[in-house]
Amino acid sequence: MKREFWAEFDLYRGLSDEWQNKNLIDTLVERNTSGLPDNWKDLDEFSRIQILTEVLASTRKVKWRDTREKIREVSAKDYARTGALQYNEESGLLYWYRRGNYQDFLSQRLRWMGSILGFSNHHDTLSPSLPDPSTFPAGSWAVRVTFTLKKPYISKDDTDFYILDNPVKKEWVFKVPYVSPSQWKGALRAAMVRKLVEWWEGLSKGNRDPVEFARRRFRLFRLFGDEKGEEPGAVKGLTAYLDK
Repeated sequence: MKREFWAEFDLYRGLSDEWQNKNLIDTLVERNTSGLPDNWKDLDEFSRIQILTEVLASTRKVKWRDTREKIREVSAKDYARTGALQYNEESGLLYWYRRGNYQDFLSQRLRWMGSILGFSNHHDTLSPSLPDPSTFPAGSWAVRVTFTLKKPYISKDDTDFYILDNPVKKEWVFKVPYVSPSQWKGALRAAMVRKLVEWWEGLSKGNRDPVEFARRRFRLFRLFGDEKGEEPGAVKGLTAYLDK
């Protein structure tokens, strides 16, 4: 499917004339309304970003005349990412983000996701009500936790080919930023292990009951599965830490 997409929307071959390349990239990020093939014009924003990524494989340049009619030139890759900021020529992905078109796309996708999953969306980016458990497998349950980040959150997407070196992780179907279930599981397990250790170290040596420690540790196993580092003959990692 990926190869079919790149074959259908081949920007790489379209980057030829350096004076036309600027117009082509500008149209992809909706800076102007001309320069795209007819079958490209109805693509959604994420598809346009996928197409824009093809410039990474190109050594072509982008040329234009500035307000003083002086010829300027940058690589197509740089122009597609941020434009030529040294020449006050903002373009590419940076222009798209700052204009707000991509944010509108994300808001629409969040509303779409909410309607499909049964969220009651009263805001573009928030889902104040929990999903209906009856739509999920038997025994499913939901929990909501409100928190504030102490520092910026950094994630890494699984996509193979993207215009940025380190794109934020996105949900596969709706293409909205998200934290994967495995990351939530790992973060929660780490927090609960920390609480377990703090509880143990807070006890006096005379009150430390290894059986109670093992019982609490087993509860974590039932919630999160095997501990990392349980390889036969070479116990290490989390298992070795808790053993100690």
